[in-house]
Amino acid sequence: MHRGAHIGSMIFRIVAWTVVPIAICLAVLAGPVIATVYGNKWIAVVPLLPWAMAWGVGASLSYAGYMLLLSRQQQRRCLFADAFFLCGTGVALAVALPFGMRAYLMASALLQFLVLLLMLQWLYRIGSVARDGLVSAFLPPVVAGFLATAAAFAVLYFLSLVPSTFMTAAGWGIVFALAYLLSLRLIFVRELSALISYFPARKTLYRLFVLKEAE
Repeated sequence: MHRGAHIGSMIFRIVAWTVVPIAICLAVLAGPVIATVYGNKWIAVVPLLPWAMAWGVGASLSYAGYMLLLSRQQQRRCLFADAFFLCGTGVALAVALPFGMRAYLMASALLQFLVLLLMLQWLYRIGSVARDGLVSAFLPPVVAGFLATAAAFAVLYFLSLVPSTFMTAAGWGIVFALAYLLSLRLIFVRELSALISYFPARKTLYRLFVLKEAE
């Protein structure tokens, strides 16, 4: 893999591996999170949080792609992406908002991912990302997130609990985080090791995950 494509793909890996589990946690624990932070008077917005998290994932990844395009002096493509997003937002406001805030958030999240796909196509054409690098960036957090979610619900089900209070939600989050990291360690060893090699405290992290240092 070309060095520029490797670095670009690694940037997407760092972002995706971080924001996807956070989004899953906040989407699943929307009720107790909102009740704890804002109070029960805001509990009506709970159904909106999962879509807001989806929007956040798309926005985070799109921003990473935007910065990579700028680093390759692709200002015109960045301008086109901005114009596309602006027009798409106008369409979402006109078409989706009359059906409620949830419909608008769904449309806006979809728009973010459409912009992301557009940027990924451009980045691939100019050699700033590689196909296998993108698979390594996006597939592991989705798989690990799914397995961690199943594990967290299974543990609480075994204990006859539901993540509806602050304490049970905190327990769910701890189990989720541990299961997420364990899934990455067991299933995506090579990708995890390569990612850790870029961290300042990589030696400590290698010992923590019981990994050999990447060459």
